[in-house]
Amino acid sequence: MQQRVDAELEMRRRQQRVEFASYRSDPATFVQDVLGTKLWDREAEILEAVRDHPKVAVVKANSIGGTFTAARVVLWWLNSFAPSKVVTTAPPPDRQIKDLLWGELRAAQRKALSRGMGLVGGEPLIMKLGISDEHWAQGFTIPLSGTKEDRIARFQGHHSPHLLFIFDEAHAIPEEIWEAADSCMSGGHWRFLILSNPLAPNGPFYQRVRGGGWHVIEISALEHPNVVAGENVIPGCVDRAKTVERIQRWSEVVDNPTADCFQVPDFLDGEQTIVEKPPLEGGEWRIPTNPLLSTKTLGKFPTIGGGLIPLAWVQRANVLWYEREGKGEGDLALGVDPAGLGENLTAVAFERGKTVEKIETLAKADPMAGAGYVKAQLMRQSSGGTEAPIGAAKIEADGIGVGMIARLREQDVPVISVQAGGGAKGSDGKDLTDVSGELAFRYLRDYLWYALRDELEAGEYALPPDDDLTEEITAVMPDGYTSSGKFKLESKDRLKKRIGRSPDKGDSVAMLFAPAEKPPVRPAQAQKEISIEEYRRAGRASRLDRRRGRTR
Repeated sequence: MQQRVDAELEMRRRQQRVEFASYRSDPATFVQDVLGTKLWDREAEILEAVRDHPKVAVVKANSIGGTFTAARVVLWWLNSFAPSKVVTTAPPPDRQIKDLLWGELRAAQRKALSRGMGLVGGEPLIMKLGISDEHWAQGFTIPLSGTKEDRIARFQGHHSPHLLFIFDEAHAIPEEIWEAADSCMSGGHWRFLILSNPLAPNGPFYQRVRGGGWHVIEISALEHPNVVAGENVIPGCVDRAKTVERIQRWSEVVDNPTADCFQVPDFLDGEQTIVEKPPLEGGEWRIPTNPLLSTKTLGKFPTIGGGLIPLAWVQRANVLWYEREGKGEGDLALGVDPAGLGENLTAVAFERGKTVEKIETLAKADPMAGAGYVKAQLMRQSSGGTEAPIGAAKIEADGIGVGMIARLREQDVPVISVQAGGGAKGSDGKDLTDVSGELAFRYLRDYLWYALRDELEAGEYALPPDDDLTEEITAVMPDGYTSSGKFKLESKDRLKKRIGRSPDKGDSVAMLFAPAEKPPVRPAQAQKEISIEEYRRAGRASRLDRRRGRTR
């Protein structure tokens, strides 16, 4: 009896699969009729583009339904074309493919099965659906270990009369995986769908979007039904409040729009999330001041001069320095970028409150001499003749600074060790973020420079006029994002090659943003500072004493 029931169910499923073939030319209707989901127009456009074009690139804002749609493309293809294969991948970590793309796919498959639809594969596995070796969809992770050849082998040799490749979060997929996928598309009916946020104007995804041969779809958050209606039309997607906040925070009004500008839609007229900033006006032209607006909201590759920090912000900080006559308020903090005996300079930035009062540079300073200079700036004489700190030093500890920090701590000088090449974590072990709380960072150095950027953007931070400092600050370039979405800067070595020197002064200012509390200090008294020449004389005497076997 049970065998008869099973046979009838299998016959019914086969009949349904024959009927599903009628949806080959109408994928959006397949999603609605079979999967029970209604798409918004740009989601439907993606499905129709895959139907019509061999190569489709989707450049999208955050949370507009890209991964959701890619999962539905898989099910349409697998059920409409037989036999067929679907190869899907996303960059590490594995959750990108297992939990996100295939999480959506499993949910859609189970919903259809619960409605009595006989989809290919039945109950889904973690990352596989199929009925035979020639008819399946599968998720492939990209191994971090092993050789380049090992990674290529995982994606080569997939052939079928109907073949579909999907790269989600395509910006972080290595070039060799792209080449392996291309080698599979040598004949027959094949499609290649790639989706990503436009995180950086470089890399394999950018090259394919800009290089021709792909049908490109750009989707802005300003088009999404949730933003247009101001209601949660599609749960889990971008909303109007967050979009307005990003526009207010990360752009400014311009009178003469350029190609980099965008126009505020009329339905956002009068909208305001940040009360300290004026409300938006429908029809006004604005220019992004932060590349995050382009990548997260506008769905466009950032083009803000290329640099992390605009020249106009540094110039504004110079004006503030003049207005404050080069003097700040509050406790002294020193940002120290040590250099040792090489060609680079040890740079020391003096900060009080939101003012960098000056930057001193020391040539060929060994760790002990550098420690002596830092101590002289931070210690004061009390009425009883004893020394006590009037501030703290934040010193880069990734090289020569280790010896300097150790010597200062031996003398009870308040020091914060800054592991610029380490992870960007706070004292609680959580990721450090920018002021919006949305952006995490690969290394602490990346965070420090972005924190300086945030402070300069706010318009209350003063910097001394210094051509070298200005060049270094405006020369720092973003380098996109890691596969886990963490922001990164170009390497320091690459920056040095571009500007012809190490950005010592800029790094000393960045050190000031190290995420550690300053140690408690006693009531401030007059600070005793020594000149560079006095420091040099003291350093020479100190080295001479050490050679003679004396100690101080």
